Amino acid sequence: MTNHAKVGGVLSIVGGAFGILEALWVLFIIFFFQYMINITDPNAFGNPAEGQMFFNFFWLIYGGMALFFAILGILGIIGGVYALKRKAWGLTLTGAIAATMTFFPCGIVAVIFTTMRRQEFNAPVAPLPATVPPPPTPPAA
Repeated sequence: MTNHAKVGGVLSIVGGAFGILEALWVLFIIFFFQYMINITDPNAFGNPAEGQMFFNFFWLIYGGMALFFAILGILGIIGGVYALKRKAWGLTLTGAIAATMTFFPCGIVAVIFTTMRRQEFNAPVAPLPATVPPPPTPPAA
């Protein structure tokens, strides 16, 4: 038994973390852009209603993009956790694919390692012995 499933899980978690960071970065860009426009020239659009329409559109596009990255990041992290537990191979593969969309180098390796070790998922675990055998008795002298 190899550690490919664990490596795939860790790489899915790393890719998911990059997805969360991408979502936070896009939100930062939204706030920074809106702040800079308001500071430099509050009447840049001439009409305050036009400026509000522009920012609503800006929020819709970039907020949707941030939400998309956040969902992919969360899915990658959840898939990575399930890979470390070696349960729910389908969810693990979904998380690895989501990690591919957020951070390609980690995600593609996670997909490869996850698919290579499908048989490790939901495999029966050998039960522990119910009792410990008694120690051997010393030979009679």
